[in-house]
Amino acid sequence: MNETDEVLAVAGRRATAMMAADVEGVALLLDERCVYTHSSGLTDTKESYIAALRKQAYIYHAVETVAVEHAVIIGHLVILNSVMRVSMTVKATGTSVDRKIKVTEMWVRDQEGPGWKLLISHSTNLA
Repeated sequence: MNETDEVLAVAGRRATAMMAADVEGVALLLDERCVYTHSSGLTDTKESYIAALRKQAYIYHAVETVAVEHAVIIGHLVILNSVMRVSMTVKATGTSVDRKIKVTEMWVRDQEGPGWKLLISHSTNLA
C-alpha cells in the first residue's frame, strides 16, 4: 500500500468516526496543529473543532469521498484534492446541509506512532 492509499484509508476512518459521533476517534486522527476550514469559511483548530463535536454542534449523516482529483506526496506529507459529499445538521441554526464540496487536505505522518494525521483541511462549496 502506498502513502496515498494509507491516507485514504485513514480519511475513511475519520469519516466513519464523524458519522458515528465518535469524538475521540476523530481526535486521534487530527494533528495537534490541525487547522480545519469549513466550507462556510469558519476556521477551527483541533481544540475548537473537537469541542464543537463534543457539543454536537455538527451532526454528520454522510461523509463520502466522491473523487480524488490530485494526490501529491512530499516526504512525510500527503496532499489530497478531492470532491466530497457531506450531509449534516448544524445544531446552532437547525440547518440541514447536503452538498458537494471541494476539499484540499494535508496529512502528515505521525512521528510518535504509526499512521497519518490531518494537519490542514480547507473546503469550499461546489455549485
